Amino acid sequence: MCTRRKSRRRVDLTGKVYTLISALAGDSIAGAFLDTASPEPLPPEDPLWSAPNCLHSMHLSGRSQTGMIQRAARLFLDNLQT
Repeated sequence: MCTRRKSRRRVDLTGKVYTLISALAGDSIAGAFLDTASPEPLPPEDPLWSAPNCLHSMHLSGRSQTGMIQRAARLFLDNLQT
């Protein structure tokens, strides 16, 4: 039996949120890892939060400072628990 191998790719889906949601719900892609979204932050009712094959991380760009990293990590963990 031949199985289809899914590969990792970095894809810009800016403005194509419904395409991503459909792909996650179907068998088009195995999963997604998001470090940014639009709008940011995603509203609590956004379907990307409940997609079991979609992971989210905090988005940090530009110059980082130790205090900012620690604060962002706390916020991320707080959001992860809710």
